[in-house]
Amino acid sequence: HAQLRFQDNGPHGMHNAGVRAIHEDRQGHIWFGTHLDGLVRFDGRSYTYFDVRGGDRGLNRVWRITADEGGTPWFRTARGVARFDGERLVDHPFRNTPRAEDWTLAPGDLWFAESDPSENAGRAGEIGIFRSDGETFAFLPIPVPEHLRTDEDFAVVGMWRGNDATMWLATWDAVIGYDGETFTVIDDERLGHSDATGYLHVKCMYADSRGRVWIGNNGIGVILVDGDTITNFTQAHGVGRRDRRSGGSLAHPQPGDAPEGAPSLHRVFSIGEDASGHIWFGTTGQGAWRYDGTTLRQFTEKDGLDLEHIAAFYSDRRGDLLIAGTGVYRFDGTSFERVH
Repeated sequence: HAQLRFQDNGPHGMHNAGVRAIHEDRQGHIWFGTHLDGLVRFDGRSYTYFDVRGGDRGLNRVWRITADEGGTPWFRTARGVARFDGERLVDHPFRNTPRAEDWTLAPGDLWFAESDPSENAGRAGEIGIFRSDGETFAFLPIPVPEHLRTDEDFAVVGMWRGNDATMWLATWDAVIGYDGETFTVIDDERLGHSDATGYLHVKCMYADSRGRVWIGNNGIGVILVDGDTITNFTQAHGVGRRDRRSGGSLAHPQPGDAPEGAPSLHRVFSIGEDASGHIWFGTTGQGAWRYDGTTLRQFTEKDGLDLEHIAAFYSDRRGDLLIAGTGVYRFDGTSFERVH
């Protein structure tokens, strides 16, 4: 069972080793999934810490927070997943989860990615995700194209359910969508990538309120899927950069590369949307960027946002945007304030 402790750490309250996920529940409590400090709940006055380590060697880490139709929060932890029953965390380990073949989409189902190879015991060589109806769990193997199976590190690094109910799965080498009947694969082959352009190294993805899919990469920036049109959003806005993380040749500058020393949007680790429908991109070393449909603007320390690495965005009930990293900032549409 999770251990609890209460703590107050100065003007911003929460001790944090990096916030990776945020969720506001129906009671108005804010939940934070952290990199090393487990799960944290803020009730408006104090912080409650939940230890989510999976055994003596497990990580006290929360990768993702979601909620079921009843509003119950679910957390992706080192032990599998856990839900909060109003008083405590209830664990649902993934080890020995039965395998299923029936890929279906149902209202209210919950989807979780693997994060530990040990969870795949008995399914060597299979790559998949876990689906739950809130009570039982099943492991679903992903039909990975043969040319991608050569990558032993192929893993699901993110997922998002679009407004059209399509479930999108982000992996390092591809993004796979499932609409209830068919699978769509967006990979380097489909995008026509080469050593000159650089290759996918997906770190995040987001399906926005308009049905567009945004794919964030560590190297080639943001790929935008808008219906049947796919573009490199970063290069189209002139903020690309050639470096070794692009996976291609440094000797091939591309149209849309930023001038030497200028800001760039090529290392993207988080994507979100604010209450106005503006799209936000979180980077390492380049602050946060906002796209309002016309203009792309960068925000950094000089604007009041002092985060080296931005791991998550979340729109709260007030309509403000929460921005997470080593601390949590609120953006009210005008200015930034550190609030956790």
